[in-house]
Amino acid sequence: MNHKPFVKGSNGRIAYEEAGQGRPILCLHGMNGSTQSWSEQLAGLSGEFRVISWDAPGFGESDPCGASLADYASAAAELMDGLDLRHAIVVGHSMGGLVATKLAADRNRRIAGIVLSSTHLGYALPAGEALMERYAGRMKHLMAHGAGPEYGRTSAGKMVPAETSEKVLAALTAVAAGARFEGMRDAGRALQEADNGTIAGRVNVPVALFIGGRDLVVKPDQLRGLQTAFPQASQTVFPLAGHASYVEYTELYNDALRNFAAALPAFS
Repeated sequence: MNHKPFVKGSNGRIAYEEAGQGRPILCLHGMNGSTQSWSEQLAGLSGEFRVISWDAPGFGESDPCGASLADYASAAAELMDGLDLRHAIVVGHSMGGLVATKLAADRNRRIAGIVLSSTHLGYALPAGEALMERYAGRMKHLMAHGAGPEYGRTSAGKMVPAETSEKVLAALTAVAAGARFEGMRDAGRALQEADNGTIAGRVNVPVALFIGGRDLVVKPDQLRGLQTAFPQASQTVFPLAGHASYVEYTELYNDALRNFAAALPAFS
């Protein structure tokens, strides 16, 4: 079995994949994700950029790191340091968007700009409360049955419109089928207690919002909260996309990333 390369962090291995050279684009996946989530970006953008995707702690081949957003951001910062990423664009999808916001709010000197893709500011619930049903239900299933194709297909179906192509559903299913209990548990806790509305004002790099026009995962009030928190952000809407625009409309998504990169100071 071939294993992914990794950086040794404070809490264990942080696995990743990369391709290409040039300005770094660090891709942070959502729940049920892994490095595999970004296969189309690794393939489609590596001729122009150095594209890196991680297994978030507790996902894929990465070790768990804790259950707070700060823990995930610290792991991402350690990955950036370990790979010596400079002037990077950090693309955070869903859960990854909360991590990207925290990274930028911490004034990470390696970040040139962030893309917040189908994400929100967090649920801002008090620490220690029971997990919300949206996360607790997944825990029950994974505890009883593990992941696998059935879990993957169910999760994929909740991300995209009913008429989504079988090719897209199969790609999302394959990724979600590898979900790990500890990753979902810790990420659910981190998102439930995150309140990025309180730190958004500390983000001092360019921000782009990527929005799925038919996203049923990020609710309208959550999107409005994100837009209010980042009033100067550029916005790209993929009108027909659900919660997985990076794979539903790969070329449009990659072009939007190219456009965001082109608007940043030149990379050297």
